[in-house]
Amino acid sequence: MDTTVASIVLAGGKGTRFRQALSTDGQKVLYSVGGKPLIRYTTDLLVAELVDHIIFNVGYKAEDVRDWVKEQFFTQRVSFSHQDEWSTYNAVMNALKRSDAANVVLCNADEIRLGLDLRDVLAFHRQHGRMMTMVAAERDHLSRHRVLQIRSSDNVLLGTEYTPARFKQAPSHKGYVNAGILVFGGQASVLFDSHHSTTGWGALLDPLCRRREIVVYKCSQVNFFNVGTREELDSAIKFLEDA
Repeated sequence: MDTTVASIVLAGGKGTRFRQALSTDGQKVLYSVGGKPLIRYTTDLLVAELVDHIIFNVGYKAEDVRDWVKEQFFTQRVSFSHQDEWSTYNAVMNALKRSDAANVVLCNADEIRLGLDLRDVLAFHRQHGRMMTMVAAERDHLSRHRVLQIRSSDNVLLGTEYTPARFKQAPSHKGYVNAGILVFGGQASVLFDSHHSTTGWGALLDPLCRRREIVVYKCSQVNFFNVGTREELDSAIKFLEDA
């Protein structure tokens, strides 16, 4: 059985809300938090013993990301793909053209997931046999996240709700949210459909969710920060300072 693993690191987005909040025009994934750029929190998970090939998808400030990658001396094979449309679907499909691995780990590069071990995620994915595994973290402030509806009997994903406004009045309420990592085989990408979403993850998630082909890896002990807003950034900085 082919167990090769490639990772697609999504590092091409504009991060408009983030840049406006900080009055910067730099690439969000290179913004330093806790003494290192955001993207490093993701690449630190992609150790060579687990991931054979890292594909960095670039777009906005592409040369800055390329230069950073070249300075890191990754031991795995490294490639770049370029998104020519501002959509997750376009970014992923372009990156997949550069992968011949049996399994893909898709990661947002602008999020922090402290305490996550990718080894456990890959073992979970192989054990459960669904087309896709989503990594989920338990969080409060659910109005900032993609909130998951999970079947309790087998952890199959039933649906998602993106930044539900009703939780703004209940910031302490907790639930499982998308932690920005998906694991899937080549057969899953055949079902991706841009008609489900022009920009976000819906093009990847909705067709498989409808088929009940996404199982959720719950990591309640992981400290997760979706650094898309000033509030989340401040929470991450405070956590790292206190750790």
